[in-house]
Amino acid sequence: MKKFLAVLLAGILVLGIAMTASAEEKTLKIGVACNATGWFSSFDANNWEELVIYVDMLNEAGGLQIGEDTYKIELVLGDGQSDFAGMPTACMDLVDKGVDVVFETNDFWMVDGNQILKDAGILTLSGYPDFAPGFWTDADGNVNDCMVSCANGAANDVVALFSQCKELYPDVKTVMFVANDDGAQAVRYEYIKKVGEELGFEVLEQYEAYDSSSPDMTAIAQKVAAAAPDAYIGQGVILNICNLHSALADIAPEIVCLASCGKSADTVAAIIGDESKCNNIITVGPGFDKEKNTELMNTIFDALMEKFGAETAYNFSGNFVNCMVTYKYIVEQTGTTDKEAFLEFWKNAETLPSLYSDAAHLGGQESFNLDFNRMIVAPTPISVLQDGVGTFLGWYQYDVK
Repeated sequence: MKKFLAVLLAGILVLGIAMTASAEEKTLKIGVACNATGWFSSFDANNWEELVIYVDMLNEAGGLQIGEDTYKIELVLGDGQSDFAGMPTACMDLVDKGVDVVFETNDFWMVDGNQILKDAGILTLSGYPDFAPGFWTDADGNVNDCMVSCANGAANDVVALFSQCKELYPDVKTVMFVANDDGAQAVRYEYIKKVGEELGFEVLEQYEAYDSSSPDMTAIAQKVAAAAPDAYIGQGVILNICNLHSALADIAPEIVCLASCGKSADTVAAIIGDESKCNNIITVGPGFDKEKNTELMNTIFDALMEKFGAETAYNFSGNFVNCMVTYKYIVEQTGTTDKEAFLEFWKNAETLPSLYSDAAHLGGQESFNLDFNRMIVAPTPISVLQDGVGTFLGWYQYDVK
């Protein structure tokens, strides 16, 4: 009898240990490839801090329930330091640290880094695609089968800006493209020309590209004024676009700015500073009328305000949080962190949730010659700045092929 009890107790002990082991909390390592320092940190640093806040919220609530396992999230920063040579190094560091998935910054930074992540077989979620050649495909035209995008990036911006310009400034007929020189401007120009002409605008053959790290925006403003467009689409870092508009306000104040910068009209006005120059600007970037935003976006904005103050909060971007929202949904739905299961779910989904809406459609197969609809077409926030006053118009939704 004693022997039986001893065996029984031993069995119970082993079972208890096994149950404890099976219920043991796991860690999900999410790499973030971004420029937390250097000149592009004006975009990426905010994105990183927003993601840290959201992940802290998720971990405090218990983490992610994926199948029978509970995962706490560990963020691993890969800082490219706003250096094109630094980003591949940052990606190699993420691979060496054994990350399970990567969220990444604007595509023109990631062309070389993506090849490293693809070779390592790491699922990658892009925060903002911007037409960079070689981003989706390799030199032989093969689509990166490890990558999807949680935004339609610059495609969203272009359609939304042209559409709202047509409504708000009906006298605008000619548009000029002015962008940072990131290697993608020629490709973006063709898309901008196509969309503009479809909506009844003439997009000038001449466009201007400038060095984002040390631009002379006064000289660029003189070139824009000489071309005499009714409006220009400015793409790049918000500070450069604001400096360009300020310089143009001195010589051609009637030219309308269509700012593809991911910042609200209030943020643009704060950067320009001079109220007399805060006029004739349409911009894409989250506004802060809480009745028009999702509950999660408002929660993170409030946390940013409390932790960092108004300047950081009003520079809200949300791209990395958006990746986390979508990634969380899919791994919880599939019950696994397996890359192939994730991609198969994405491929067959009709809609996916984002930070900005509960159900956003997928697109990109026909528009961008991808093997399936790899981009979420979330709504685009639109603001207008007139006579020093910024107005958030709301979220513009459109369909993309």
